[in-house]
Amino acid sequence: RSPLSRRTPTKTHDMSADEKKPLLQSAIPANGSARETSIHTAQDEGEELPVGIIIMCGFLQVVEAFNIFGVFAYAVFMVRSLGASERSVGFFTGLFGSAWPLAQALTAWYWGLLADRHGRRPALLIGAAATAFFSLCFGFSRSIGQALLLRALGGVFNGNSGVLKTVMADSTTPRNQARAFSVFGVCYSVGLMLAPSFCSLLARPCTSPSAAALLGDLCDVQHGLFVAYPFLPPCLLQASLSLAGFCLVVFLLEETRWEAEETNQPWLADKASIRSRFTGELGLSLPVLEDQESDEEEAAFGSATFSRQISSALREEVRALLTTPVSYRSVDCNFESWDAFSGPTSMRTVSVGSASLGSCKLMNIDRGSGSSETERSPLENPTVCLTILTYMCMCFGQVVVDEVFPIYASARVVDGGLGLDSHQIGIVLLWIGVMLFGFQIWVWPKAVAQYGAVGCVRIGSVVFLVTTVVYPLASVLRGFEDNAFFLAVSWATLLFGTTCRTIAQGSSFTAIILCIANSARRSERGRINGLAQAAAASGRCIGPTIGGLLWSFSVTVDFIPLHQCLVFALAF
Repeated sequence: RSPLSRRTPTKTHDMSADEKKPLLQSAIPANGSARETSIHTAQDEGEELPVGIIIMCGFLQVVEAFNIFGVFAYAVFMVRSLGASERSVGFFTGLFGSAWPLAQALTAWYWGLLADRHGRRPALLIGAAATAFFSLCFGFSRSIGQALLLRALGGVFNGNSGVLKTVMADSTTPRNQARAFSVFGVCYSVGLMLAPSFCSLLARPCTSPSAAALLGDLCDVQHGLFVAYPFLPPCLLQASLSLAGFCLVVFLLEETRWEAEETNQPWLADKASIRSRFTGELGLSLPVLEDQESDEEEAAFGSATFSRQISSALREEVRALLTTPVSYRSVDCNFESWDAFSGPTSMRTVSVGSASLGSCKLMNIDRGSGSSETERSPLENPTVCLTILTYMCMCFGQVVVDEVFPIYASARVVDGGLGLDSHQIGIVLLWIGVMLFGFQIWVWPKAVAQYGAVGCVRIGSVVFLVTTVVYPLASVLRGFEDNAFFLAVSWATLLFGTTCRTIAQGSSFTAIILCIANSARRSERGRINGLAQAAAASGRCIGPTIGGLLWSFSVTVDFIPLHQCLVFALAF
């Protein structure tokens, strides 16, 4: 028999770098028993998160929520105070809600391009400063046209949402990425919970006797600043938050774009882990692993069951070669098992031995595509396009529900609404914020570890379907308000639907932005996240207008049973 023979065919494994799977796994029999060696790129519970980046990104995400949703609390009153007729109040209120995301949809790509070419830090600084300026100017508006222009300019000069996700992707590793990205969901829930409440409390402060007495000359009937500009206080709050975000970027953020900052390259940590693990398992000292730039990164390892004896018999040296990828999403591994037999002149009797030789390539190309990612635009990748399209549809559905729910909740029961007053609506909105906050803190990390990011998106979509069915059902039960039992069931149904809505948003949105962040190479993250923000802004732009028009239509066809389902079906 030949002293060397292949025992098993080559096995190929395909693993995603952001899932909880081993980067490299090889069977190494020792003394006749099987033993496993694995290199993990899964989430390491002990790895620390970048605290400064977390604080900065989280706070700016809250500011972003204030900029988008804060105006919803007082837009209808502002439109009336600027002289709009009652018939056009709904139309202009929808424009106030759509102007910001429409402007972002047109410019977010260019902010991502700026972040890729000149750095993430300049893009964030410009966005925060411009947002503060235009938010303040918005409070001094004297006409509807002026207010719409300033609102749109605020969106034009703010591409921070996409850049923040790029910074987070630059600053985390596959081990802690899921936990880090959950910050966006947590802070979004905080902003969603606080923005309408704070802005509604601050708007028109001089109409409250206690607030007017406290503000003194600011509420003077003839010369008071807040009498002339009653919606300036919430705009001052938004501008102050943006300036605080500007300061956090200045003091907490170091540029994450430059590839020379090796501390931000996840592969370096993986390289050290691989070398340490192989050295410990084999009892052999591997050579120093030198970085090599390559479009197709490859790591090759040879391992012998009987240490140097079998390695020598196989005429294979234990070897390792690692390269430094700019980004990678999947690992393609091949493993071959070999048998070695001792000859009659052997100084030591070796009955049979085996060795495992493994080779792993970090893939920057689609399997079977034959063309490198560097040779084609990321927009030619169907996975990237489908992920961004999914994100846009999710944002459209979310903003439709967010915009229509207060109308639905306050509408008369005979019109298909719930007939709630502002206090009761506030309780429901507070419930949403609290549930979303708790979900992101305690449930989301376990869910993404169990099902993965794509699985969480699918789960969220299914749960959101429950919301579209349960919300209209609450209105039907509300029709029996004379019966205490049905009234209680109506409230339970409403809170259950709200909980499902919270789970759907908390599960889907964090997962989809994680998928988007991992779909791009490092040098293109800014543009991809900018494009994703533009797509999301497009959904948020058309959502309020279409949702409002469809609700108005559903009220006119109240002779159709469950006519209030139309707008929620659209959201799904």
